[in-house]
Amino acid sequence: MTDAGPAFVVLAHKQPAQVARLAARLAPHRVYLHVDASLPDDRFAAFAAAMPEHVTFVPRHRSGWASWGLVAAALQGVRAALAAGAPSHVMLLSGQDYPLRPAGEIGAFFAAHRDTSFVPHWALPNAMWGRFGGMDRLRLPQRPIRGRRLALPLPRRLPRGVRPYGGSMYWALTADAARQVLDACAARPGLVRFYRNTWIPDEMFVPTVVMNSPAREQVADEALTYIRWPDPGGRHPALLDAAELEPLRAAGAGPSDVGGRARAKLFARKFDATVAPEILDLIDGGLLGVH
Repeated sequence: MTDAGPAFVVLAHKQPAQVARLAARLAPHRVYLHVDASLPDDRFAAFAAAMPEHVTFVPRHRSGWASWGLVAAALQGVRAALAAGAPSHVMLLSGQDYPLRPAGEIGAFFAAHRDTSFVPHWALPNAMWGRFGGMDRLRLPQRPIRGRRLALPLPRRLPRGVRPYGGSMYWALTADAARQVLDACAARPGLVRFYRNTWIPDEMFVPTVVMNSPAREQVADEALTYIRWPDPGGRHPALLDAAELEPLRAAGAGPSDVGGRARAKLFARKFDATVAPEILDLIDGGLLGVH
């Protein structure tokens, strides 16, 4: 199916009804849904039953926090989006995101910035990532084991010719930039292998590949997703509730620095319909015109 507008890759691991609601708000844009492979079959079946027709499921990976599986899942969605048509952009979301503007306005935003990728990024080392500026994530091979960081005492070098970058997991790439990322994965298996054994690679791999490619010439260092972090350096963003409605309205309408600078926020996270369902209703009625 060809779609000249944006396509959305959504990574989910729970709450199929909330994910289906997100997907419905993105219609008619295509959605490529990855459901964590650690979910048992009966829980996956709930996702399959809930999704609207414009959602395509992609092959599943184990995609636990801080693991390479999150990157593999995102890339799987990118491949599917590019194979299905010609999207203007491919944007990564989580299943706990929600739009701050109607789907038509989101499509118009990307149409107006057809040649621009939106990738929050910073060269490493950077003081915001602690004492070693984030280089401690790279210098030793390491993986998450049951949510804890396991590093092997085997010093290693960065892949040849690569300048490391940090950034956000939540990016929006032009179709050309997305192809360059996939091409780099195919051409440089050593680069993939290096980041497969890196701490929290989802915050580094795509920003690093993009900023070491020709696509860097058309990258805006902007975060299109509103994320409020209650603790600097914390693992999890704040859950948003009804008290956040007016800040969300303002962020969707114009410049915002919450979760990173942007000319406007198109989405926000993190929402949990089992904890604060009213905020989604308020966004629907007050921001999206859904009643």
